[in-house]
Amino acid sequence: MNEAAQGASDPIISITDLHKSFGPHSILKGVDLDIPRGEVTVIIGRSGEGKSVLLKHIIGLLTPDSGDVLLEGTSMCWSPPRVRRRLLRRFGMLFQNGALFDSMTVFDNVAFPIREARLGLRKGELRDRVLEKLALVGLSDIDKKIPAELSGGQRKRVALARAIALDPEIILYDEPTTGLDPVRVHAVDEMILHAAHTLNVTSIVISHDMQAVFEIADRVAMLFDGKIHVCVTPAELRVHPSEVVQSFIAGRPMSDASAGQLTG
Repeated sequence: MNEAAQGASDPIISITDLHKSFGPHSILKGVDLDIPRGEVTVIIGRSGEGKSVLLKHIIGLLTPDSGDVLLEGTSMCWSPPRVRRRLLRRFGMLFQNGALFDSMTVFDNVAFPIREARLGLRKGELRDRVLEKLALVGLSDIDKKIPAELSGGQRKRVALARAIALDPEIILYDEPTTGLDPVRVHAVDEMILHAAHTLNVTSIVISHDMQAVFEIADRVAMLFDGKIHVCVTPAELRVHPSEVVQSFIAGRPMSDASAGQLTG
């Protein structure tokens, strides 16, 4: 078994031989990856390698051509819709741009998934839960504001408060630091680590920011040519002999000869 296929000792998610094509374009070509429970797993790779496509399979937004994503042994891909809806309740998602509703207040943005879940909370109970989630991400006294009145970092935190509104076991982050300056990047990294440690959740992060990767990851999985090329600790990634890995870390292109050998 090679390092890219090694499983976690206690995986909460197991991705097995996942394939996905869009028309003639094959994106995922047999992805195998275990996501360890309670850890921060960061998925890296060049643009167009299929990182977001993989994330959408994990959360059940896309159906693979073949293969599966198992959440503690239950299929996210092939289970009946009612089962998948139940499984989705265990996930929270923070999208690349936060995806807040501009016309809603901060309170209503965070309350949205709670209301959609129809938990039957009384007005006071709903308010208490929303304010609790905002406090967990370090925000208070902004519940009446709208997203346009917030800084970029505050919007990310509101988006995280919404992602944890239903007390998920797993939080997915799709390029959470894209477009942010270095100070805000660090703040988002701290936010991800704080959520992981405070809420004891499993975190899956799509990122291309190597500084962030080395700061937050327990394990790094690299997508290359439709498969997991390596899945190692950040320390192991730094010294990995693969040119694919080292060229990505350094931000330089691979040599044509090496690329041809690896993809041919």
